[in-house]
Amino acid sequence: MSSTKGSVVSEPKDEVLLVPNDLVEKTVGVAVDIGASMLKIVFRSKENLEESVGKDTKLGHLQLVSFPRDKLHEGLDYVAKRCALSRPADGRLPTICTTGTGGWEFRKTVSQKFNVRTKSVVEFDCFANAFLYLASHLSRKHLLHPYDDEATVEPLRMVEEYVEVMTALNRSSDETPASDKNCREKLDFSGSMGKIIADSNEPIAEAEEIYPCLLTICGSVFTYIIINEDKTFQLIEYSARGGRGFHALGSLLTGCKTFEELLDLAEKGNQQNVDIFTNALFSTIDERAEDDTDDGNLYVSLSRLTNPGLVYCFGKAAGARLEDFRREDLASACLNYVVNDFVQNLFILSRLHKIGRIFLCGSFCNSQLVRSAVTAELVRKNLNAALVKTQIVSFDFIKSGPHLGALGALISAMSKSSSCSEDESAKA
Repeated sequence: MSSTKGSVVSEPKDEVLLVPNDLVEKTVGVAVDIGASMLKIVFRSKENLEESVGKDTKLGHLQLVSFPRDKLHEGLDYVAKRCALSRPADGRLPTICTTGTGGWEFRKTVSQKFNVRTKSVVEFDCFANAFLYLASHLSRKHLLHPYDDEATVEPLRMVEEYVEVMTALNRSSDETPASDKNCREKLDFSGSMGKIIADSNEPIAEAEEIYPCLLTICGSVFTYIIINEDKTFQLIEYSARGGRGFHALGSLLTGCKTFEELLDLAEKGNQQNVDIFTNALFSTIDERAEDDTDDGNLYVSLSRLTNPGLVYCFGKAAGARLEDFRREDLASACLNYVVNDFVQNLFILSRLHKIGRIFLCGSFCNSQLVRSAVTAELVRKNLNAALVKTQIVSFDFIKSGPHLGALGALISAMSKSSSCSEDESAKA
């Protein structure tokens, strides 16, 4: 799951990661994360090395690149020609770390492509260690994506209109004026959007109180890691309903072959043509008896919201056929189905463990479309939580998120205390 498409694998677009200069100088030069869908590589180029060695600067750069897993050989060849590996003076082969489900499976291929030995590192440890490392060295603007204010507009309007409806219903009922007053007081959502307002050049771990936090890896599966105040961490949960499931289900519904094609289709679609929202609760609402009254009717009021809320995912598809819907709308509904389930899990886990900070990374969230969808649903959940005065969460997306695993493997290769299990079969 990446913006790199199979048709342009021969000329991928490298991204640049800002890191401490010390890492650029001391790293072995490359680390590989082979996931279920994507190959992610962090490497040091000759240019990275030249701009860092002997320079009076704290920060340098590493290169990031991704390839579909079925382009493994092309991807490894691409990086092997460009990375600046550090090799021992005594002629021994350098050791690099790999991670991901394919890190062990393709260890011999990696060893041969780079002429190195390999060590396999647990990917969850890599993501957590990379986040801890970057958070202690990079500021918010360098580490995180800007907050998507535009994605908050629709959920904010929906909840504000809902509050207005409930206020009107309270006025027409026998409830006390205190109820109406309480509802009006809740219209101030300024502190409930999950947005952290900070503008410091200090590393984010120093400038903000980010621990404990929930680090979420959004890849082929969704993985949830708690990072404690003392920097220890533990894997607490995972969901099999992740990016791979979205790709697979979306392919069945639309015929799309690639993840990118499915996202492009979803961006053009309208989930309201597949899902049932509050404005479609009653298909015959205009045919009711003339003497029926709407006064005080919650369901009628909700059905007339100009900013409707979701009621049933794929609700209009019950008893229908695929040909009854546009492919674009099915793709949009599929994406929002996965996002709704994902955000629900985030809120359950954050409340269960009393954690108010969430950081999201991984290839699934590398698309702006997905980040906007997740932001909108997180904001909607936060606004609903604010209405009933329960815990809200602050959240951010990590810029280098898809490559945190590979970066963690790169850091592991530098550590003398690494718990990597050496691949004996790749020593030849």
